[in-house]
Amino acid sequence: MSFIEKIASVICPVLMPVSIIENITMFNPALKDKAIALLKDVKLQKDIAKFKSGIDTQVNVEKENLSGGQKQKVVLARTLLYQKPLILMDEGTSAIDAQSAEDILKTVTQIDATVIVIAHNLTTEMKQLFDREIKLKNLK
Repeated sequence: MSFIEKIASVICPVLMPVSIIENITMFNPALKDKAIALLKDVKLQKDIAKFKSGIDTQVNVEKENLSGGQKQKVVLARTLLYQKPLILMDEGTSAIDAQSAEDILKTVTQIDATVIVIAHNLTTEMKQLFDREIKLKNLK
């Protein structure tokens, strides 16, 4: 596996015009049950319950039938499903409410991976989940 293949990114939630479950499993039906089990970890189960077709709801990229937070949760579920050893999250929970974001970060920081989070909205409690905090300053 190349270095690039070892990286999962939650940067800009890009979804395809297919079902929510296909966006999570990336068209691997063998992963469907495991993906469904992850919905709770990324706080997506309540959102899915609101959709008439549940996990089979088709993502409409033009009409945006998913909110920004729902898109982030789908990408987070995909990230957890594929268990890459390096996870890069750039504002990966920015559109998700603070309590859900904290719960998701608790899950992400407990997996066997190096997790790098870039965020401007981390609470003190969220920051305590990580081994270290690196602040970049203006180096003119």
